[in-house]
Amino acid sequence: MISAGEAGSKAFTAVGLVIRSLPADIRANLATVTATTADDVTLTLADSGVTIVWGSAEQSVLKAEVLAVSMKARPPGVVTHYDVSSPTAVVMH
Repeated sequence: MISAGEAGSKAFTAVGLVIRSLPADIRANLATVTATTADDVTLTLADSGVTIVWGSAEQSVLKAEVLAVSMKARPPGVVTHYDVSSPTAVVMH
């Protein structure tokens, strides 16, 4: 499910950019992607319910790489929340 306002809005565009930047295995496991503005994109994974705070679409390629590495180091189940909105200072809990 995608909730990002009307097609063509800045939030909708940001969601599209984020989804396209995700590795295929993570993209295939999305349950929801939400954004009320272009700066607050949040994803939820279907199999684990893990929340990923993405923030804006800026640096999406780097955020996707950091997320993939973070998920390997501390996989869903061990972690319930990843925040890659600042990709040089990832928060996991």
